[in-house]
Amino acid sequence: MMSTSDIERLLQAIAISSGANGIIVAHQQRLEAFQSLEQFKSYPGRVTSCIELIGRRSILSVIGSDNVDVTVSAKLYALGIIEEFLKIGYSGLNESDRGQLRTSILLAARQLSVPSAGALPGD
Repeated sequence: MMSTSDIERLLQAIAISSGANGIIVAHQQRLEAFQSLEQFKSYPGRVTSCIELIGRRSILSVIGSDNVDVTVSAKLYALGIIEEFLKIGYSGLNESDRGQLRTSILLAARQLSVPSAGALPGD
C-alpha cells in the first residue's frame, strides 16, 4: 500500500503533467512529474492504489500553497493504468477481486459523468 506522502507525490505529478488550474512549473519539474508517473506504472500495488483513487469523490493535491482539484485528471490516469492492467493481468485475479475492480470502474465512470455543481446545461 502506498504511503500518504507517496500518494501526494503521485497527485502532484498528475497535477503538474495535466497543467491543472493553469499551473506553471519549470521544465525540470515537468520532467520529474513525467518520470514519477512512468515509475508508478511498474509499482506492484498500482491497481489497488488506482481503485482507491477512482473510488474517491474528489481528489485534491497541494501545489505550493494551493489546493488543486485533480479529480478528473487523477481518475483518467488511474483508469489508464487499470486499462493496461486489464490487457495483461486481469485473468490472474480471483472472482472477488474482478468484481471489486468492475464496481470501482463503474463508480468512477458515474462520478466523471455527473456535471459539476454550478455548471450550466450545455457547458
